[in-house]
Amino acid sequence: MNLVLEKMINGYKTDSIKDKTNAIREVMQRVTLSSLASAGFNKEAIFFGGTSLRIFYQIGRFSEDLDFSLVEDNPDFNFSKYIPSLVKSFSEYGIDISVTGKEKSNETTKVHTYFINFNLNELLSYFFKDSSRVNHNELIRIKLDIDTESEKNANTNTLSSYTPRLFQYKVFDFASLLSLKIGAILTRNYKFRVKGRDLYDFIFLASQNSEVNLPLIKEELVRSNYIDKSFDFTLDTLKEMLTNYFNNLDFQQAKADVYPFIDDPRELDFFNKDAFIPLVNALKVS
Repeated sequence: MNLVLEKMINGYKTDSIKDKTNAIREVMQRVTLSSLASAGFNKEAIFFGGTSLRIFYQIGRFSEDLDFSLVEDNPDFNFSKYIPSLVKSFSEYGIDISVTGKEKSNETTKVHTYFINFNLNELLSYFFKDSSRVNHNELIRIKLDIDTESEKNANTNTLSSYTPRLFQYKVFDFASLLSLKIGAILTRNYKFRVKGRDLYDFIFLASQNSEVNLPLIKEELVRSNYIDKSFDFTLDTLKEMLTNYFNNLDFQQAKADVYPFIDDPRELDFFNKDAFIPLVNALKVS
C-alpha cells in the first residue's frame, strides 16, 4: 500500500464494513480532488455540497458525492479531458478505476454527471487485507455532479487541503452554503424527498452562522419551480416556509437517511423539530 494512503486510512475508525467503506470512499474522494486540481479543474469549478463541508469545514458526517458549480456559465463544458489525469493519478497509487458519465439536462439546469467506479473487494484487500465479506463485484462509486450554470449570487473563499498532497479549491462561504442547503431542503420537500443528510448539514451550518443570502435562496427556489420569479420573498417568508417544513417532517425517515454516514448514532437522539426551529428563528440576512 502507498505510505501516504496508509497514513490517511489509519486516521479513521474501521471497526465494521460500514466504517471501512466510508473511510475508503473519503480517501478516494481526496485523491480525486487532488488529481482534478492538479489538472486545472479547480480553476473552472467551485466545490460545494456535503463533501466540501467534510473536507474543508470538518462536518461530522461522511458524504457520497462531489458537487461542483462552474465559475462561469459554460453549456459546452467537457469534463472528459480530465479523465486521463484521474486514471493516471490512481494508477500511481496502484488503484484501478473506471469512469462513466453522461450529460443530464432539463428545462432549468444542465448538469454533467460522472461516476468514478472502484471494486470494493480490491480496495478492502488493498487497505485492510480484508475482502471476504462483500460481493466480489460490489462497487464503490463516487458521483460527480457538475452544474454548468454558475451560481450568480454566491460568494466564495479559496481553501486548502493537505492530503494526499496540497490542493486548493474555491468553495462557497458559510452564508452561501447555508442558503444553498436551505434551497435543497425546501425543493426536495417539494419533490417528496426526505434527505436527513441535508438536515444534518443545516444544523451544522446554521449553528455556526445564522446569516443567509436571500437572493441566492430565491434563485434556487425559482430554478426548481418552487416559487415564481415575481414572488415576494422575504426573511419572514423564508422562516415561515422552514417552520412549516420542520413541523410536518417525518424525522424517522430523516434519521434513517443520515444514519449510515455518521460514526455516533447517539447524535440522532435529538434529531427533532425542537433542534431545528430555534435555528430557523435565529436566521438573519447577510
